[in-house]
This record gives sequence, structure tokens and C-alpha cells, in this order.
Amino acid sequence: MRWKLKMKVNSFGVNLRQFAPPLFAKRKEKLYILFIPTSYPSTIPETFFARAEENLRDSFYAYRGGVIGALKKAIASAGYILHSRQVQGAIFCLAEGKKEAYLAIAGPITAIWQQRGQVKSLVGVSPALGESPEPKLRFSSLPLESASILLIAPAGDELTLQQLEKTIKSGKAEDVLAALQETLGPRSWGVTLEPTPLPSPEPLSKRLRALGELARALLAPSEKPEEKPTPSSNHWAKAAALAIPLLVLFLILLAYFQRARVLDSRMNELLREAKAAITIASSSSDEQTQREALKRAAQAIEEARLLRPMAPQLKEVEKTFQEQYDRTYKVFRNYPIATLTRFREPGAEPRRIAIDGRDIYVLDSGTDKLYLYKLNEVGDALVDPDNPKVLLQKGQVVEDVVVKELVEMAFYSTPQPEAEKGLLILDSSANLYRIALPWGAPRHWSLVSNFSYPDRMKTLDRRLYILDRGQGQIWRYMPGEGGYPSPPTPYFPRAIRMDGVRDFALDGYVYLLLADGRILKFLAGNPMPFELEPLDKPFLNPSTLFTFPEEDLERPKFPLYVADPSQRRIVELDKNGKLRRQFALPEGEEALEILDLIVDERGKNAFVLTSKSLLLLFLP
Repeated sequence: MRWKLKMKVNSFGVNLRQFAPPLFAKRKEKLYILFIPTSYPSTIPETFFARAEENLRDSFYAYRGGVIGALKKAIASAGYILHSRQVQGAIFCLAEGKKEAYLAIAGPITAIWQQRGQVKSLVGVSPALGESPEPKLRFSSLPLESASILLIAPAGDELTLQQLEKTIKSGKAEDVLAALQETLGPRSWGVTLEPTPLPSPEPLSKRLRALGELARALLAPSEKPEEKPTPSSNHWAKAAALAIPLLVLFLILLAYFQRARVLDSRMNELLREAKAAITIASSSSDEQTQREALKRAAQAIEEARLLRPMAPQLKEVEKTFQEQYDRTYKVFRNYPIATLTRFREPGAEPRRIAIDGRDIYVLDSGTDKLYLYKLNEVGDALVDPDNPKVLLQKGQVVEDVVVKELVEMAFYSTPQPEAEKGLLILDSSANLYRIALPWGAPRHWSLVSNFSYPDRMKTLDRRLYILDRGQGQIWRYMPGEGGYPSPPTPYFPRAIRMDGVRDFALDGYVYLLLADGRILKFLAGNPMPFELEPLDKPFLNPSTLFTFPEEDLERPKFPLYVADPSQRRIVELDKNGKLRRQFALPEGEEALEILDLIVDERGKNAFVLTSKSLLLLFLP
């Protein structure tokens, strides 16, 4: 029995689009596309989403291989377009064959259906489509005689199968959608696709016999040969039967080629607009003019990409645009990057790094060990990276104190003439350990615990600063005999809200990095002016920042570095928030998980700690 899908949408404004195979498509499946944006810039035009879905459709129907491969290619193409415009969301695609449907989802979306009396689900995984140029897809298939498919997003992760299983098994789409809205409230939405049987076609043998009889009736000789042959209505009918399909085919081909000419004309027009805008950007000395011109060029290129994504002339314009874009926004690419080591020990969770010359210290809060690695003489690789030295670990006894779980580490140094440097390590029982560099053994130092949890720990001239988001405070410890024996003083006169604080840095000022991309600057606990220059792409969930202490706060010489892993870059700013340089990071999951960052004083080498490896970036 053949089946087709009947679409029912709830009243929450979901736009599920259905596409039939074009005339010359390489595929014959019907395609359903549902995209729900979760975040996007206010400058995105209303037509953008429809064009992105149509680009997905064109990629799907142009693919010659299997259905899953076609869905992969099509969604990846859409994800690339979304990523280029900082658009994120969830997507559901369904390719409807004759007897089976193929499902593909990406991002925060859930598909639920009933199959042979059981309720099944397909749950999307992070990142959202558009957040990364490499979307993570989930696939499934189901026979079309299954019951209705229910989609839930963006709050699908709050819903359990048990909550809707009974309602889904009732087979009533309206009841399913009503239960969904009642369970999840106004933020929810849903859509059902119900398979309905098609009438069984007549057997092929019967249809062939009918065609044979019709042919004999049309072509049989007249029973009255003695009469003079005259044109009859049958002859006209036969002529019309042959001419009409040919006329329809001609009109279809004419419309196809006319549409192709229109698309080519629009494509050339868009490329001319993009080239003109790029020329303005390259010839202007005004930074604002350059940025506005590049914005116009990007919009024209994006529309051209939706029309002809693989056109060679588009690739040439994109290359020229990227070169000018990098010059305008000071983006550096294709510089050397070395993977110094990968953390393969079971349970490894690297957390912090510290650098002292060619010595690299890594605190691993998963194995609860402090490791020492050494760079070779050239400075581009580690000496015996698989066998680092363990300087401190959980269970070790230091001056009659048993080391607990290692949670934080900070590097400290003191200026001349009594230069001294070392590491401070904090365990889960608020015990502080000091290792004097380069060869000192660990010692237990006194510390008066006044924090709820040490979210981040740093030093400035041996003064210890501990970020405590729970109490909305930075606790400042003054050095004394054998450690920090005196209670700390609060840095801020009053506790501040720190829910979104990701990291902080010290140079005499205090800088707070927030998850929404803002950077706040303080002196003696009081806010100071800091205006972040508008970037080509605003910070999206930055993870850490770094700088060096300044000898003269009025004439700073060190920049501020911000890791923005969601957009695969490290941004270098001056101490007033003006962009100096951007360093693009390579594709791959490692770039999305930057945990800590240190740049040397010359600004030439950046050590980047991720959840899986330690990278060395040779900055231009």
C-alpha cells in the first residue's frame, strides 16, 4: 500500500514548508523543512529564512546519492549560510519516499512518533545549526504506516516521553497538540505529519491491456473502405492527443530556460554590486566607510549564494571579499599552529595553565594532578609530551596536610630587586600550596577561607585575588608570614551581580568578562570607562581573557586578549577597548572549548588550553 503525509500544524505560528521534486531533479522524494531560529541579528531581512530553506531544497534535489547523503549535504549547506550571518536555530527535515520517511534534525529540536505501538523519539544535540559551520545531525527512518509525527522545540528537552505517550497513542493530532501546549505553555510549538493511505493502483498487466485496446481502437482501419476517406473527428483527436503533451513539454522547457536566464541576470547584477562595494572598501581610508561597504557586499554575496551556491564567478568574488574583510577587521589566518600534547589519560579534565620560560604547568582537575611539561630548545614542541612530571596530586601529604581535589592555580611573580616566582594551588578544602620555581618542593601555606567557591584565582605582586560569583565579590588577600594569614578584604564596596561573569584579569585595573560579550573595568572597586569597539561579529559566549600587569596604568603597553571560541577566534584589544588584531582559529571541536589562554610578553606565542589538548599559536 502507498502512503502520503497529511500535514497538521498547531496555532503557534510554525512554518513547515513542503517541496515537491522539480521537473529535472535527481531525486523524487517530497521534502519537508521546518526551521525555527533561536538567535539572529536584527539586521537579518525577513526573506533570509525562506531563501535559506530554498537553498537547502536545491542542494537536496541536486544530490545523486542516497537520501541520508542528500540530507547531510543540504543541511550542511544551510548551516554554512546561517553561520556566515550569525544566525542560529533548530531544523527538522523529512524526505518522504513511497513507503518510508527519512528524518534529519539538528539543534534544539525533538521529533516524536509512534511505531508499532511504541513511542520513539529523535533528540537534537548541540551546537545549534549555524553556531558552528559543522552541524551535528541526527537521523532516523520510519515506515509511513506509522502514526503521526510530533515535533517539539525549543523546549523539547523539558518534555518526557511519558508525558505525551498516552496522548500520542490516541492517534488524534488535535489532542496531541493541545496536550503539548498545556504541558509546555506558550513557549512551545508543535506540528504533526499524519500518513494516510493512497488508493492502490491497478496492476500493471491490466493497465497494459487497457492501453493496447485503446491503441487498437485508434489505429484500426475503417470498416467502410469503399467510402472516400475524409478527415474525421478521430484523426483530429489523435493529433490533439499527440500535440498537447508536446506543447506542455515545450512550455515547461521554455519556462525553465526563462527562469534560468532571470536567475543568471540577477546573479550577475548581485556580483556587480558586491564588486563595486569591495572596491569602495579597498579604496577608502575611512574605517566606517569600509565597514558599511563590506556590509553591502556581504548582503549581495549572500543573496547570490542562495541563487547559485557553486558558481565559479561567485567563488572569485568571495575570495576577494574575504581578503578585504580580513584587512578591514584585522583578521589573521593561516599562521602556524602546533599541537603540543593531547590529554589521553582516563578522566582528564585540564583546567589551568601557567608558563615560565620553557616550563609549562597544567592543572588537571579530572585526574587531580599538577603536571610539568618542557618545551624543546626551538620552542615548537614538547620534550617527551607523554610523560610529564607530576609536581602535586590528590592524596599527597604536604607538611602533614593531605591534598584534596585540585580546583585552582595561579602563577605569581614579584618585581625586582627581590624577584621571586612560583605557583599557588588551591584544593577543594581551601588548602593553599606554594611551589617556588623552578625547582621548589610544594609547601602548605596558610589561607583564611572567606569564599563560597573559588571560581577563578589570580595574583598581582603576590597579592591573591579570588573570584567568588556566589557572593558577588572578589576577595583580596595580602601576603604575610607563611602565606595569607589575614582575612581577605572585599574588592567591591558592595557585592555585585556576577551570574554571567566568565573570567577576570588584573593589570592594576580589574577587568570582568561577561558571557554576553561585555567587558567591565574597575579601579579600587569603582567602575571605570571602557567602551568596546564594535567588532565585525560581537563576542558570542567568550570564555577567558588575559593580560600582563602594567608598570604605568596611564601608558599601558600590554594588550588584552579575549578568547571567543564560539566564533573560533582570539581577539586582541588595547586597554581602551579598541580592536588591534583578530586571530582566526582552525576548524574542529578543539577551537570550541578554550579553557585558558596565555600570551607571552612579546605577543608572539599564545598557549591555548582546550579540554582535549594544549595548542601553541605562533602569532604574526
